[in-house]
Amino acid sequence: MSLMLISVICFAFANIFVKAHPEIPFYQWAFFRAGFILIFAYGFMKAKGISALGNNRPLLVTRGIFGTIGIILYFYTVQNTSLGTATTIQYLSPLFAVFIALYFFKEPLNRNNFVAFLLAICGVIVMKYSDITLTGKVTSIGVFAAVCSAIAYNCIRQLKSTDHPMTVVFYFPLVTFPVTGVFVLNHWVTPDITGWIHVLIFCALNMLAQYLMTISYQENQVKTVSIVKYVGVIISFVIGWVGFNEPVTLSMSVGVLLILGALYLNKPQKPAKTP
Repeated sequence: MSLMLISVICFAFANIFVKAHPEIPFYQWAFFRAGFILIFAYGFMKAKGISALGNNRPLLVTRGIFGTIGIILYFYTVQNTSLGTATTIQYLSPLFAVFIALYFFKEPLNRNNFVAFLLAICGVIVMKYSDITLTGKVTSIGVFAAVCSAIAYNCIRQLKSTDHPMTVVFYFPLVTFPVTGVFVLNHWVTPDITGWIHVLIFCALNMLAQYLMTISYQENQVKTVSIVKYVGVIISFVIGWVGFNEPVTLSMSVGVLLILGALYLNKPQKPAKTP
């Protein structure tokens, strides 16, 4: 659980740079991220003698595809609405992940999981009508990004028994890099010196966050580690408020509280004690 917390903090601070540099397209941020992780992960695996090709390749590619869609669309929402709102919508993914885990992998659910899902949806609706920067288009894109991320998280969980965590990490940028490269070739923006420094910090934070998240999802049930991700909601709202002067209204706070309430209900239940 502590690894996931560090991962969430790293992701939250990495997003500062995506928000602070709107002149760099969202897909170019995904391209930078993929290139850095691709080089680092390959170097790590080569040094440790880990297979880059992996074993369960269909599932590795599936994880890469849905992870790629999720991260590109998430960066789009970060640049087109407030940071806290974008993060809150993205962090619906753990709830979606729980239901996907039920359908495909038969991980059990309880009544609280269903109530949590309804609360989360209500929270998104409240936020939609309280944040003037959140349009219907951005909301739809954000929710779809969360669903794609949820599918990717479940793939990570299932790859536990077949592939090394770094191999799982490697396949993500292996898909992202060529996909975003097509867009970057048509519209490249060259950062200034400060921008390049921010890109490097952004990439390093993402590499660390991605690796720790992968380990966490492989070592625990999806619903067990997903709860920690919601700390990122609070961090992102604070960053947006302090760093970007993004307002936090009462109705937005209600929406966040509904989603945090969903988080509480979605937490893993302690097994009953046996006499």
